[in-house]
Amino acid sequence: MSHIQKYCKPLFAVPGIGAGILLYYSLGTGAIATILSAGAVTGYNFFSKRSFTQKLCIMLIWTCIGWCAAYLETRPFYELYSAEQTKVTLLGTVTDYSYCSHIRYPHRFTLALEQITRDGTTNSFEGSIHIYTNHRSATQPFELGTMLRIDQIKLRKPQEKFARYLIKEGLLGSFFAEHGTITKIDVPHTFNFSLWLHEKRTKLLDQITDQLTPHQAALFGALFVGNKTSYKKEVETIQTQFRYWGVSHIFARSGMHISLIIGIILYLLFLIPMPYNAKIVCATLIGLLYALLSWPTISFTRALIMFLWTNYCILARRYSSTLHLLGITTMLVLLWHPLNLFFLDFQLSFALTGALIWICTQIAKKK
Repeated sequence: MSHIQKYCKPLFAVPGIGAGILLYYSLGTGAIATILSAGAVTGYNFFSKRSFTQKLCIMLIWTCIGWCAAYLETRPFYELYSAEQTKVTLLGTVTDYSYCSHIRYPHRFTLALEQITRDGTTNSFEGSIHIYTNHRSATQPFELGTMLRIDQIKLRKPQEKFARYLIKEGLLGSFFAEHGTITKIDVPHTFNFSLWLHEKRTKLLDQITDQLTPHQAALFGALFVGNKTSYKKEVETIQTQFRYWGVSHIFARSGMHISLIIGIILYLLFLIPMPYNAKIVCATLIGLLYALLSWPTISFTRALIMFLWTNYCILARRYSSTLHLLGITTMLVLLWHPLNLFFLDFQLSFALTGALIWICTQIAKKK
């Protein structure tokens, strides 16, 4: 039992973090979750040598940490909408672009905010927003890294459900802007690693998909690199067909895809006569490179973190428990983006993975 206690402790911190996040959004629901977490600690107390008070205090500390993480994630969003129905001027840098199927506003930019002018007062502001514009250009009107000033943006706080989605995606808002209100600002060019990486990633995808048909390009972008915006219309058509046959989960890039890719890489590396640790290091570097050239999803992030933790344990010659790694991964994901807790992709990805790990463990024990 001490073996289970040592390697499954993160699983008991996850309910505390989840209770703290729920406590931030709903006092009643959060209180119930806190009581249930305390009950789980009580049940665990029968199999542990530590005192009940000590473990309860640790769980409450994790609850406070979860509450603070939710507060820090939502604070910029509510600061932006502190004064609604006011027109503001936004200044920021273009970090992403995609062509969408909107009839009037087909160009969508992701803008990294730097300044916001409201009621004649200019303040520094950090965060990202989506800007939909009806620019007359049929192609991308502004290059990545271009600084734009957008006038006459009317702040209107979105509904709670959509607001949670925006915050979870790391966005502060989504606005429509006429092309006449957008002004390009000439500033000295400075190197930005994230912009450079995004340009390389997009250029590589374009070079590959130019050799494919639109449907093939949509499949490749969605399954291999997680990009579903470049060929959005084709992606929606393919998703409908996948749903019809009941295999839509295959179309979503998940841990299964990265497991297959990493498995192929390891198989090829094991054919090369080189030290075992060197093969693990090479596989780790290739996995990181693949992650940098991909558009991340929650399932992909979970699989990648668990893969990196497993390789670290191999190189450090430490025992690794899959449940232990899943618990640590869940903690990291919730602390980085607490609002993932309310969305189905996070719930299904982590819950089903935990259930499969537990079932496989029980089968292995019986054998």
